[in-house]
Formats: sequence, C-alpha cells, structure tokens
Amino acid sequence: YGCGKTHLAAAVANERLRHGDFVLFVTSPDLLDHLRATYAPDSEAGYDETFDRVRNAAVLVLNDLGVENPSQW
Repeated sequence: YGCGKTHLAAAVANERLRHGDFVLFVTSPDLLDHLRATYAPDSEAGYDETFDRVRNAAVLVLNDLGVENPSQW
C-alpha cells in the first residue's frame, strides 16, 4: 500500500497510449461490476461485447487486483 504501483502502471499505460495502443486501465472490482451489469435487461452492451474489449486490449492494467469483495459471482 502506498508504494507507487498505480502511478507506475498508469505511466506505462500512458506511454503505450502515446504509441497508439488500445489501453484499458481499470480496477478489478470495477471490471467485475461492469461485467455483472451486462446481464441487466436494460444493459447497453452485452457480456460478450464487453469481455471482448477487455480481452482484445493491447495493454490491460488491472489495478487493485485482490481487493474485490468475495461473492458467488
């Protein structure tokens, strides 16, 4: 905690953006929330479409991995 991991990850992501890469920077709890939300009847994007964006990112930065709340999902 507090040793600059997020700052360093953001610096790497920003550099890859400057080179034109598709970068996805997201906290893992937020990513899980976004994926869960795709199952709602009024969701604008489906699960497959959302997951494909994650899977096809040239650079994927998952911040706060491991801090998500335990759930059956």
